[in-house]
Formats: sequence, structure tokens, C-alpha cells
Amino acid sequence: KGSDDDLSLRREFNISFHDLGLGTEADGSVCRGLSRSTTCEALPSIMSRLGHQSLTVVKVDVEGAEWAALGEQTTVDVLKNRAQQFVIEFHLDRIDEHKGIAILKRLREAGLVLWNWDSNAHGKKFFVKWNGIHFPNPVEASYL
Repeated sequence: KGSDDDLSLRREFNISFHDLGLGTEADGSVCRGLSRSTTCEALPSIMSRLGHQSLTVVKVDVEGAEWAALGEQTTVDVLKNRAQQFVIEFHLDRIDEHKGIAILKRLREAGLVLWNWDSNAHGKKFFVKWNGIHFPNPVEASYL
């Protein structure tokens, strides 16, 4: 629930929030978050259910489950072909570095252009070593 100001901004800018989790399943399985559980679906399934043909901004903050969702080729295809901007929080400590690098390369090969990579100072573990390089963890990444 938001304040009256939040609600008026949502109406003015036609912003909607849906209690759905991004995952790999289209069957409505349960995603368990830090404080609650919600329905989990693959991105193409969510778009179909909500009647979206394209997306202006996709913001993903799923506390480590982002790697599984991005492992799905259909998710990468949707981001490439139907999203204008993609913003995601990556938890680098929740995946093997070689698998993580392969997923990041797949995003680049799909034509998504990384334009911002920024530390999220609220993370519990501040640095992760990948390929001999220390990276802040987690990080917010923005793609076009």
C-alpha cells in the first residue's frame, strides 16, 4: 500500500505494480522471497497475462533469482526484442563466476548495450572476485 501521493502519481503516469515473481516457470509456481512468497512466472508468460506486446522499462530485483531467469533464452529474447530499457540488480556471489560471465556475454551477444554498472551499497558482501578482478556486490546494471 502506498500513500495518497504514490497513488496519484501511479494514476497520472499510468504505472501499475503486480505481485508477480520473475522466474523460469510459466505454471504459477511459488517464488519465495526474503519476507513473503508470490506467484512466479517466466517473463513471456507475465507479458501475455498482462496483455503487453512491448515494455518501456523492465526492472528486476529478485534477490539472486536473476541468474535463473536470465538463463532462459526466451527471457533474453524478450529483453532484446520488446524492452526499451532493462535494469537489474546482479548478486555476483550467488552464481559460479563462469556461468555468470556466460550469461552476461549472452546479454551482450543479444544486442543489449550496458550503459551503467553501479555498486549497490546496501549489499551484505561488498566485493566478489571474478576472473581475478574484485567487483562490488551486488551491482545495479542498466541496459538499452
